[in-house]
Amino acid sequence: MLMKRTSVHLLASVLLVSAVIGSSVPVTAGPLGAPATTAQVPADFPVAVYPGSRVFSVDKMGPITIVMFTHKDDAKVLSKWYQTELPKKGWTFQPVAPQEKPTKDITLIARNGKNAVTIGLYPAYYPNGDARYTLTLQ
Repeated sequence: MLMKRTSVHLLASVLLVSAVIGSSVPVTAGPLGAPATTAQVPADFPVAVYPGSRVFSVDKMGPITIVMFTHKDDAKVLSKWYQTELPKKGWTFQPVAPQEKPTKDITLIARNGKNAVTIGLYPAYYPNGDARYTLTLQ
């Protein structure tokens, strides 16, 4: 019961943060039947956003910003794009420890000066075929 309550509270928090932040980038469908939400990448966010991505939510927790996106492309395509584009902006990729159980998820970690970003790429996540990915800036 506690797990279910925590999940509901987390979803409600994400929706509340999304509603408060506002948007110029609409998202047409929320996950798991949630209402459509809108959000916007913070103006000072230093990480490039993959073309065609739709912002689903933005969450700020102190010095950490998490932006979740949906997209139609395969996670491998996004991985290659980030590995090509971020070094052009001075980002350096760090090694990632292998996962205990193989999955189709892809995790990338990059640094640029004092900033670090973790890129989580997750294939075909939503019933409409959209996949999701997160940029977590520290």
